[in-house]
Amino acid sequence: MARDNFGETQPYQGPGASFSADPPTRPVYEPWPQPASPPPPTAPPPSRRQPSILVIALSVSIVALAVVLLAVLATQRGNTVTRMLSVTSTTGSGSSVLTTSLPPTSSPAPITCADLPTFAHAAPASTQSSNFTDVAFPPDSLSVSAAADSESAGYQHRSLALCSPNISATTLQTVLNQQLVADGWATTTPQANDEHVTCDTWCWKKTSPSPISSSTSQITRFIGVNNATMHQNIVSYTVDLTIAPFTAGTWTLNNNTPNFSMDLAATVDLQWQAGQILLPNAALAAPLTLPAGGFDAVHFPMLRTLAYSGTQLTTSEVQTGTAIALKGNGGRLGKILFTQVSANAVTFQWITYPYGF
Repeated sequence: MARDNFGETQPYQGPGASFSADPPTRPVYEPWPQPASPPPPTAPPPSRRQPSILVIALSVSIVALAVVLLAVLATQRGNTVTRMLSVTSTTGSGSSVLTTSLPPTSSPAPITCADLPTFAHAAPASTQSSNFTDVAFPPDSLSVSAAADSESAGYQHRSLALCSPNISATTLQTVLNQQLVADGWATTTPQANDEHVTCDTWCWKKTSPSPISSSTSQITRFIGVNNATMHQNIVSYTVDLTIAPFTAGTWTLNNNTPNFSMDLAATVDLQWQAGQILLPNAALAAPLTLPAGGFDAVHFPMLRTLAYSGTQLTTSEVQTGTAIALKGNGGRLGKILFTQVSANAVTFQWITYPYGF
C-alpha cells in the first residue's frame, strides 16, 4: 500500500501489480458544518399590571380640578350650568366609575332701577318741564332731580338723575339720538357748545324761531347726557337741560337811540324822552334789590314773583348800579342793570328770558 498525494492509502500499482485503466478517484470533501446561530432575543410579553390606587386617585383629583375650573369659568360668564362628569378606569376585576355632579350656577338676577337707592322713590322719567316736552326716554325709565335748578349769565340749568333698564350705555345713546333728531334736535359737541352749557359726553342743541314775527332772535336749548354707568342690566346717567337767554347785551338810550326792545323786535319796551325813561304800551317794571351775588345772582324764578307796574321809571330806579325787572310787550321777563347814567344818556346791561323750566 502506498499513500497518494492526498494522503489516502491506495493499493500498490507498481511492477507486477494489475493495471487499471481508470484514473484514481479523488475524494470529495464536504464543508465542515458550522454551528447554528442562536435566534435573536425576543421582547418579553407586556405585563398586564393593574393600575395602582395612587394612579387612580391622582386621575380623580385631576378630573375634579378640571370640573371646578369649568364651573368657575361658567359662573364668570353668567350662564346657568349643570354638568355631570363620569370617569371610568378599567381594572382586572372590572371597572370603577367616578361621577361628579355640579349644582346649577346661575347669573345674578336682573335688577330694576328701583333697586338703586337713588331711584327707590323715583317717578317715571320726564324732564319735569312743560318746555321740554320734545324729549323722551326709554321705556320704564325713572328720574329724580339731581340738584336744584341754577343759572349763570342768564343760562338756566336743570340736572336730572335717570335710570333706564335692560339697555346698554351704547344703545342708550343710539335710542336718545334717534328720538331727539326726529324731534328737531341736532347733535353737537362739547367744544361747539356755549361755555355755560353742561355737556361733557353726548350733546344736542335745538333752536326755535321767535314767537314775535318782527324779532330775529331764536330760542335755544341744550341737552347733555353725562356719567352713563352700567349696573348689571340697567344704566344710570345724568341729563342736563339748559335754556339760553332769549336776548342779552348792552344798550344805550339817548336822543339818537331813544327806543329799546327787550325782544329786539319792533315793539318798544323802554323809551328815552327828555331825560326820562318811559314804559310805553303794555311794558311794566319792578325795582330789584341786588343780592350778595350781584346782578348775576338775580335768576328767572325770582322775576316771576315780582309785581310789575308803572308807566315810567323813577329817578331812584335809574341810578348807576341799580337794577330793575322788566316785563315787555311780548310778555317775556328780563332784568336790567344800569352801568352809567347821565342827563344825556343811560347805558345798561340786560338779559331777556324766553321762559323758564
